[in-house]
Amino acid sequence: MAAGRCLTMTGGHGWFIGREADGVDELRKAAREQLKAGADVIKIMATGGVMTKGVEPGSPQLSMEEMAAAVEEAHKAGKKNSNSCPRNTRY
Repeated sequence: MAAGRCLTMTGGHGWFIGREADGVDELRKAAREQLKAGADVIKIMATGGVMTKGVEPGSPQLSMEEMAAAVEEAHKAGKKNSNSCPRNTRY
């Protein structure tokens, strides 16, 4: 299974290897781009992580609405999603 580039907020966790997107419409478009490129899984960076300098690990990075848009696009295409959430963070 190929996940393609992770979806992250501008300057968020994994920005240097991911597809930066802000807002519901941009997350939806970013998910569609990854599906078009052949991704089997849409990877979402839900929170900050330890591998990105200047990002607070565990801090919320995408809204529920933004994540829902990306997940919806994955499911419409018969694909799955994966979320990176290294700490037990509540939304």
